[in-house]
Amino acid sequence: MIEKSLREVVAGSVDGEPAAQLRRRLSIAELLQQFRSVLVALDLLRAEGRRLLSAAAQRRGGTKPAYTLYYWPMPGRGVFIRSLFAYADVPYTDAPVQEIIRIKSAPFAEQPLPLRAPPFLVDHTADATISQTEGVAHYVATKLGLMPSDLLKQSLALKVLADCNDVLGEMWLHNGAVRKDGDWVLWQQPHWDEFRAGAFVDWLRMFEAIALRFGCTAERGFLLGTPEATLADLAVWSLWATVARCVPELSRPIHEHAPTVMALCGRLEQNAGLRALKESSAQAYGSQWMGGMIEKSLREVVAGSVDGEP
Repeated sequence: MIEKSLREVVAGSVDGEPAAQLRRRLSIAELLQQFRSVLVALDLLRAEGRRLLSAAAQRRGGTKPAYTLYYWPMPGRGVFIRSLFAYADVPYTDAPVQEIIRIKSAPFAEQPLPLRAPPFLVDHTADATISQTEGVAHYVATKLGLMPSDLLKQSLALKVLADCNDVLGEMWLHNGAVRKDGDWVLWQQPHWDEFRAGAFVDWLRMFEAIALRFGCTAERGFLLGTPEATLADLAVWSLWATVARCVPELSRPIHEHAPTVMALCGRLEQNAGLRALKESSAQAYGSQWMGGMIEKSLREVVAGSVDGEP
């Protein structure tokens, strides 16, 4: 059905029209889109101001860190990278929002690496730029010694990270990039209730099953049965511990359906760097997770669901 609907809308778009009809006018929906983009930008700038107040915590000893991370001042997908640096106690710099916007908006030929959106990372020691969550996390984890030692476990760690990104894609409604009848597709109560009872629980049970499959328990062990924490462990922390903190109404079902995973997340926070990241994120960003209209609509439907009841 997806392909069928895709073909129908392509046929009805500018690509399906005769050349004489390829004229565009700003619709009310497009004007509203631009207005909403301004509001989102203001939210980002306010969050950037909070980040700058605690920027000293990102610099140690006055030496410029080897890495610069380009991601918005909120947890979002950036926490998957920040958690690696924090756990390994390796300093990095968060790029200013204005610089992220400048690079993101530049022609592809003028970007350090052709890309559409953050996160992306610059490794100043190698004069290298990497983008996409999986690409950046794999690079950083490898550089910091946080990848498993054997190929199978390395592949499984990347599978876990991809699973986490899939969860974000579903909860963020594909990054808020879908419109219907000119309006952005946001969370509606029936849609969320169906997701909450189905896919949300299935995801949690799947992560729990992975932990149990490799011998992880609430008291000891790691997600893939590795001797030490790896990218896989920090990915699940970056997803589920962040959701539980930022959307506290969901903490109960997360702990209910993935108790071993959440116990692992708690044990990981014995690491001073990771604990400091959690505390500084709460101080700088509050309960903000990904921002914008999607987060607003998510909070509304969660409050109206079984998890929002007394």
